[in-house]
Amino acid sequence: MARKYKLLSQSEGNLTKLQQEAKYKAEFLAKDGFKALPLEAPEFLPPYGKQEYERLAPQMQKLPVRDLDLTSVLLYCTWYAAYRETLDYLKDIPNVDKTSRLEGYLSLNKITTNIKALSSDLGLTVNSRMQMNVEALTEKKGPKSMKERYG
Repeated sequence: MARKYKLLSQSEGNLTKLQQEAKYKAEFLAKDGFKALPLEAPEFLPPYGKQEYERLAPQMQKLPVRDLDLTSVLLYCTWYAAYRETLDYLKDIPNVDKTSRLEGYLSLNKITTNIKALSSDLGLTVNSRMQMNVEALTEKKGPKSMKERYG
């Protein structure tokens, strides 16, 4: 599995000029020309989801997360709201009610799995989007042979 992508400004170590240029181009392509993410949370989000959206949106303005990513961000915030509501539910259940607690923890497991899947599979994280751009920039031109594709 590949390492997480770091912004050029956060990269440590000695990068060649070619590597620095590839990182710069990837960052530029990831955020260039798209409408910014709105700062205000949509009304339909649950309360915890609105809080999370309004916490993240200003920070995401600095990153290459754009309005095109709004659906993924809203899904993340919805799952985050479900996560918080499940934690509240578990807090209110007495320890002797093992069945309800188990159901709550099973829900919590499913919720955290979905949050992780959103961030990696749908490109919600800057890392995954930049990694795609770096691969596109460094990919050789022309069709690949079967040997090059599959080893």
